[in-house]
Amino acid sequence: MIRRKVLRVKANILFSGLLLTLLIATCMSGAVCAQAKQTTVCELLADPKSNVGKMVTLNATLVANEEFSAFTDESCQPRPSELDGKHPLIAPSFNKTHYRVGSSVDRKLSKVLKKENQARVTIVGVFIDPGHYFGHQLCCRYQLDVLDLLSVEQVKVVR
Repeated sequence: MIRRKVLRVKANILFSGLLLTLLIATCMSGAVCAQAKQTTVCELLADPKSNVGKMVTLNATLVANEEFSAFTDESCQPRPSELDGKHPLIAPSFNKTHYRVGSSVDRKLSKVLKKENQARVTIVGVFIDPGHYFGHQLCCRYQLDVLDLLSVEQVKVVR
């Protein structure tokens, strides 16, 4: 009886993993990416629980330097959490299996970030809540597993 339950759980895990792999592979061909929920940093931070595990298309500013990187949106600055006083930032994680390193848009991102430390990007990814702060000096609360980089624009910096 217990052995059957364990086998059933293992089968469900395997099926879920295969389904996610198929979803990501289909996204890379462009079919499912078009169906990813269009959202903003503000919307993700306003209701993170309802977005966890979902594929999203995000248009945001990516701020990056040697120590950390995060998605931002000037229209809503995240407020510090009442529990710990930290800002709930979203860190990018470029999926090594599916993200196309070296593509023309990836090279453009590297060039823009090197010059200004920020870029306006449109990406497709999966929103993740690791359940705790992580990263350099525990900077970030959420993660976006980047599957595809759709566009990069230079941010006009006022000095």
